[in-house]
Amino acid sequence: MDGNPTKWYGTTQYEKTGGNSVNITLEMYTSNGLYRDSTKSISKGQKKGKTWVVARSSDPSCSAKGIMVADTGTYETPTVHFC
Repeated sequence: MDGNPTKWYGTTQYEKTGGNSVNITLEMYTSNGLYRDSTKSISKGQKKGKTWVVARSSDPSCSAKGIMVADTGTYETPTVHFC
């Protein structure tokens, strides 16, 4: 997380280290709602990431968590508090 007085930036990134290719959708959840990237295919050795820019005034809880929805399941980061 990085921010300034009016907005913050949240990045979710995934690196595929082995196994078969999978389809993933990266998401960022805040108290203001769910932000979702398009679904992408990822293969061994690749990284996929997404950065969201959110108006700080629209997220009064100052918290977010990253989510990855994959063919193999849903994975979440711990919630981060940044204010």
